[in-house]
Amino acid sequence: MNKFSLYLRLLYFLVFVFATALFLFSPEIIVVHFNNGIPDGYDNRIFLYVFFIISVLIGEISIFFSKYYRKKGNT
Repeated sequence: MNKFSLYLRLLYFLVFVFATALFLFSPEIIVVHFNNGIPDGYDNRIFLYVFFIISVLIGEISIFFSKYYRKKGNT
């Protein structure tokens, strides 16, 4: 279980580094939606950190449920 948590938290770090690198090299306004190859949705570059937050939430929820089921099954 500790390896699972460690690997997930290392993944958080990698996603954070990737998002930060994208943030530093991206323009102030980025395209977030395309319609038939034509950009039609724009947002601020801080939107890049949304994926990092989503990955942290999914990872921590999976750690919680795996600990819960291991405790429930006495394993």
